[in-house]
Amino acid sequence: MGTNMKSVGILGLLGIALSATTATAASTGGDSSGGGIGVVCRGNDNRIESIEMLDTYESRIRRHLEIPSSDLNYELLLEEKIQLLSFDTFFQRDFIKALGYVREHIEFLPPGVSIAPGIDLGNEFGVVVPDGCELEAVGFYEATGTLLISRSLFDSLDSVGKAAFFVHEAFYKMERHFSNAKNSASTRRFVGQIFSTEPGPAKLQALVQDAVYPQSYKRLNIAELGGRGKKFLIDIKNPTGNPFSVTFQCEKFASLGYGEFEYGYQSPENDSLNEKSFSYEFEENNCEVFNVFVSPQWGRDDRRSFTYRVRYGSTVLGSGRLDGSEYSSSFSLQIALY
Repeated sequence: MGTNMKSVGILGLLGIALSATTATAASTGGDSSGGGIGVVCRGNDNRIESIEMLDTYESRIRRHLEIPSSDLNYELLLEEKIQLLSFDTFFQRDFIKALGYVREHIEFLPPGVSIAPGIDLGNEFGVVVPDGCELEAVGFYEATGTLLISRSLFDSLDSVGKAAFFVHEAFYKMERHFSNAKNSASTRRFVGQIFSTEPGPAKLQALVQDAVYPQSYKRLNIAELGGRGKKFLIDIKNPTGNPFSVTFQCEKFASLGYGEFEYGYQSPENDSLNEKSFSYEFEENNCEVFNVFVSPQWGRDDRRSFTYRVRYGSTVLGSGRLDGSEYSSSFSLQIALY
């Protein structure tokens, strides 16, 4: 199968750009996030005899999942897997955007140019490969946002492998953005599950919640909060009188590292506020993700609590207290509206 990226089905309807750029020069990059890894077996002449994404290989060997082959081309197979994400429409939306972003930033390396594997496989368990075979990087996500792809390896994958590669890249991008993931272990588990014969919604949901969205990330249906047009408010009680900083941040085009940021309020300098009672209102202004960051400066012997509450209109979205005995205590809350 060729590597021309075409819009089909749900991907086309949602306006995802699926065009790929062919590279004319090789690049291996430096400080970057790892991409999809393949299990590659080569003959004596170095030709590829077999290749499978590590995600599905270790799911078969270590988790004993059955990964069926498919007669669908990989574009249609991707669409099929996206449909399986309907158990969580918010995650499905974020995934489609991540996939679109990944595919808009592709750079294929020339034939014969390979990529050294990254070091983000994790230590959940030993990574296994068949005797005589090796791990090779099919793709590598650079810090610049470019996804380098080995053309010879990608073209050698079957349709399941190609689709699994892109699911891996999109899911891992979400993990790195939302939960600052340092290795791809959870991503590989998710990919193996969704391509298995038992990709039940409950299992996928558990993997999504564990891997992608941290506890400080709240997903809210704006209609259930009374619709748009209300104000976000933050109320702070600071009995210590010690300095603190506050930042409000609005992301207009859903996060994932390519949104447009707009600062509603930021204290002039770090730890510049010292009011004992502080309130601030911020217009909702069609935000998709709303971020709040509060960072107090504690006195070494201070044990009085610093309390906060974040509201949308009259609805409390988050509240709590920070104990001055924890010198690094700070508060952050991400609120995604849909």
